[in-house]
Amino acid sequence: MLFTTEFEMSMDFDNILKNEVEQIFSQSINDKRACELLSFSIQREIKENISYQTIRRYWNLAKSVNPVSLQSKNILCRYAGFNDFDNFIEYFTTNKETAKGADWNIIKDWYTVRHNDKPLNDSVYWHDKLSQTFAQFILTNEFVFDSFSKAMHTNEVAMKYIISYHPMYDNLAKKWYFRGLNLFIRSSNEFHYKLFEAVLLFMGNAFICKNENLSFYAEQIEFYLPKVRKKYGVVWSLEARSIPCLLYYFKLNNNEKRFNELKQDCLELATKKANERFEVDNNDLFVLFVSDYCNMFQLSDLSIQLQEIQPINFKEKKLWQNGYETASLIIKAITLFLDNKGKESKTLFEQVEISNLNFDFKKYFSIQYRLLELGFCNKMETKNKIKIEIYDTILKSV
Repeated sequence: MLFTTEFEMSMDFDNILKNEVEQIFSQSINDKRACELLSFSIQREIKENISYQTIRRYWNLAKSVNPVSLQSKNILCRYAGFNDFDNFIEYFTTNKETAKGADWNIIKDWYTVRHNDKPLNDSVYWHDKLSQTFAQFILTNEFVFDSFSKAMHTNEVAMKYIISYHPMYDNLAKKWYFRGLNLFIRSSNEFHYKLFEAVLLFMGNAFICKNENLSFYAEQIEFYLPKVRKKYGVVWSLEARSIPCLLYYFKLNNNEKRFNELKQDCLELATKKANERFEVDNNDLFVLFVSDYCNMFQLSDLSIQLQEIQPINFKEKKLWQNGYETASLIIKAITLFLDNKGKESKTLFEQVEISNLNFDFKKYFSIQYRLLELGFCNKMETKNKIKIEIYDTILKSV
């Protein structure tokens, strides 16, 4: 860092870092055994090495002439979810507000992991309005989510019902969301969570045209997807997010063979497994999300084919009413628009009640809705107004 402000000098970043690490580690570092366990945890979770002796010196449990190196502090920062010590300092210099007073033990007591988890029955409770409101409270507030992720990152149920059931597309541009998400996912041995994270990171980079980063995440998707299939058979929501990302990647890299193979697999998946379920999901979600991604990745021909095989319909499904039904209208309208069926597209567009969108993708689909609105608008003054509103929504999402 080139400059150090008076405010930064007044903060004891070493002690703040120790506190952050202890929160993630879920215990105080006050003896040799704790130092050994922390060293092992760091190696296991982020695949980096820091000796227990170095940890002892940093926590002032052993005398030392030389201070702990910046390299060691960087490792501790990465364990706490930051890129390095500079990034850590920047975060705590900028974010003076915290949610440290939140007591998450009530959640641990409220809903604990059982040996025989029955997701279908449990999800009825977790998908009611109270569950959605609770998830919204956590996932839309940086400081609440920061506190939640530190306290709950080892809780599989919290990960499952808050994170993976609410992908939070509105947070794809927010570093704090991925920092908390990474804490959850690295504590789990489940491949489907790791696949979920790789897909979201692929999307985040693709949407801002950081194509140089896509190769790494595409390789992760290709690595984890077969493992998830082997264990679960089909997870519609993950299949639907993974396949379009790979299609876009292969198209971008002119890999026509892999592109055509995957496109055919996608169509066969929708045809052959139309009635197969994973938890509460069937292939309605598959067609919904594949169509959405393909429209954005300029692969609308596949969206059209899929919707011919399996029309998207959520009206009779109480679990996915309102938000998903509204999103499906937007997706179907966009697909028709891209297929040069403007009249049919506008008919669906006029049925959309944008206020019904679920919190986890309200801005995400609102932007698509306004872009479609641009396509139907003829007045330049109105077009400019819509463009400003879209730009403002995007800025608020970063």
